[in-house]
Amino acid sequence: TKFPLLSHPPIPITQLTKIYNPDNDLTQKILNEEFFPKCSLKYMREVAGDGNCFIRAFTFGLVRYYLKSNASDDVCSSTTEESPLASLLAKLKDIRERIEQVEGDISHIEFFYDTFVEALEDVDSAEQLVMLMNDKMASDAIIWWQRMICSWYLQQNASQYEIFAQGEGFSSIKEFCEKNVLPVGVEMENLSIMGMCEAFGVSVEIWYVDSKQSYKVRLPDSDNLPTVAHLLFRPGHYDILEEENGNQEE
Repeated sequence: TKFPLLSHPPIPITQLTKIYNPDNDLTQKILNEEFFPKCSLKYMREVAGDGNCFIRAFTFGLVRYYLKSNASDDVCSSTTEESPLASLLAKLKDIRERIEQVEGDISHIEFFYDTFVEALEDVDSAEQLVMLMNDKMASDAIIWWQRMICSWYLQQNASQYEIFAQGEGFSSIKEFCEKNVLPVGVEMENLSIMGMCEAFGVSVEIWYVDSKQSYKVRLPDSDNLPTVAHLLFRPGHYDILEEENGNQEE
């Protein structure tokens, strides 16, 4: 089976020496002397480098977080017909209703929401999630709707984010969203990542690695938000980091 958009199974992070600038001595030094020893997550999933890699990686982490949360819940839904992702589906429905209150008639874009939700309703394991993320039509719908959520959230909280958009040369947060968030294939920057995470009330942990250094950050940096994804950022691209048992299905 081919996994063109999200690789499976996870591979050891040491494979980065072959994937990321294998002929660059400085990069290899950073990987071997800084990143590998410091990073506690020893496996990774490669994500397609099509400009949508952050959204794809974030969504995979978000959905899997809800799957794991349900699996560890003493009052789980195994004795009912309720989807293990019921709380996430409820969150998505609430956001959709909020978007509709702002935008009015959204029937022209509702296909993306419906496709996203219908696909999630059939997911009850990590293996099924991997298959979903590699389904081109479902993945495209997920990416489009997640971009819509990010744009909606940033613009609804313009007073908080406008100054950052202006600092990047945009006249407003609306212009930033029109040019940097909504277009499919445009990589998500830190401002977009903040909006994406805060819309769902979660955070992500990101390891930045290049030929000069490696370091870890959390966005948003709040102990009150659960971390749903651990990501690896190489200039212009995101992959997913996983624990040693990352190949183990829930």
